Amino acid sequence: VNLTNVSATGASSVKLTGYGNRPIYTLSGGEQQRVAIARLLIRQSLRVILADEPTAALDADNRAMVMRHLRDFADNGAIVIYTTHNEETAALADRIIAL
Repeated sequence: VNLTNVSATGASSVKLTGYGNRPIYTLSGGEQQRVAIARLLIRQSLRVILADEPTAALDADNRAMVMRHLRDFADNGAIVIYTTHNEETAALADRIIAL
């Protein structure tokens, strides 16, 4: 499996332009997380997004980008549920359920 099923717009919005022919298994964990967000960006009418530690393997810039996209999904009507151990990331949620 490679990135050819992710549109150029989706890839560029998560800083993966030029990765189109690379097999997914050759990408780093953070790059794979960004591919998952790119795939969400090209989907229509998302209702629920479940994200398990979506920013765990990301640097600060990519963490902020992923959280901006998740915020946009929520602002456009999707239910976004994510897990995190990062207090800054948790603080971006509308509602926090601590376990």
